[in-house]
Amino acid sequence: MGLLQGTIVVWARVPSFIATLAGLLAWQGVQLILLDSTGELLIRNPLVRSLASGYLTSAQGIAVAMAVLLSVAVVIWRRRTSRRRLGLEIAPVQNAIAQFAIWGAALVVGVAACNSYFGVPYVVLVLGAVVAVLSWFTERTVTGGHIYAIGGNAEAARRAGIPVGAVRIGVFSLIGMLAGLGGMFSASRQFAVSIGTGGGTLLLDAIAAAVIGGTSLFGGRGRIYHAILGALVIGSVANGLDLLGAPSSTKNIATGVILVIAVGIDALSRGRP
Repeated sequence: MGLLQGTIVVWARVPSFIATLAGLLAWQGVQLILLDSTGELLIRNPLVRSLASGYLTSAQGIAVAMAVLLSVAVVIWRRRTSRRRLGLEIAPVQNAIAQFAIWGAALVVGVAACNSYFGVPYVVLVLGAVVAVLSWFTERTVTGGHIYAIGGNAEAARRAGIPVGAVRIGVFSLIGMLAGLGGMFSASRQFAVSIGTGGGTLLLDAIAAAVIGGTSLFGGRGRIYHAILGALVIGSVANGLDLLGAPSSTKNIATGVILVIAVGIDALSRGRP
């Protein structure tokens, strides 16, 4: 789906917003065809059913935390070694120790909290892996640099020799894969797929999470983990209003206000009128 929509954007020169909006309507129609008259499809595959409701054992959670901490140590060491080899300034070793200690404390607290419940959820494990891989891809690879360059100024990127069309199609394809992964977890949570799956404010919440996290609607700026922070903000606001007994209308208004403020700050920081 992502490959098809990316090709339409690049070759037919259809604006991305229009292509994805049209795709949303078209794929919802395909969903209705697949669900037929029943309007619901039960998920019976045990693997899919366990994605959103499965947990690691306490020992597995501790092992994963140790593996992540070891990976952090390797990354910190490699960065310092690379900067030393290139003759660049290296931060004091105390900074590296503090960074490692913060990661260690966060992992200990997180795993201990999860193990006091049912254990570390599979969904957290998958989310962490996706964030780590995409962060490396966007920040440490040539293609990732091309993505930021195209977002900042597509024409300048084209003149610099970047294959703008190919990169855009690749990004749309990657987004399609991530949407499919998200759909699997959505189906796993409900043990079914219905005509209401993916509806409501889900799409707007996804956009708001990225923007509130610092991803610019004008392109060229943002980080993968920032979207996670934005989602936590939205979730925290919604949870807090639920605890106060506020209606759904208030949650939507609060999310909308926060989104406008985030976009306004981004526009002001770029000096846009």
